[in-house]
Amino acid sequence: MMLRRSHTAMCYNVHMRKVTIRELHINTGKWVRHAAEVGGVIVTDRGREVAALQPVGAVRSAGRLPNREALIQRMSRIEVDGLSNKRGQATAKLPQSVHLRTGDAVHLACAQQNGFEAVYSNDRHLLAAAPHFDLRGVNLLA
Repeated sequence: MMLRRSHTAMCYNVHMRKVTIRELHINTGKWVRHAAEVGGVIVTDRGREVAALQPVGAVRSAGRLPNREALIQRMSRIEVDGLSNKRGQATAKLPQSVHLRTGDAVHLACAQQNGFEAVYSNDRHLLAAAPHFDLRGVNLLA
């Protein structure tokens, strides 16, 4: 049975040198230095890829995610024309504390225009903007 490789795996492995477990065992120091100085090494067992040696800085650590809130704060605000809630108030007059992204605005406007009473999400920005469209925001994670 032939296994299909993903494009990512192919791109990842295309420039890496392949060695067998036996070769790695005999010349461990050589291949560790090669991985550190030249690039990664793929280790095979009977022709099947089983491991990879990579330089320490090559793999992104599972550290903290980017600060999404700070990124949202830096986004410029775009005025929205032509949308209004059931009371006829323009939704473009949202308070500065409400960060409404384009996709969320379309989502909320469609829900409001089609008579929905609530929207369900775990996105706190969408939930905070929902009342401005006369919608009840329900947090799915709460």
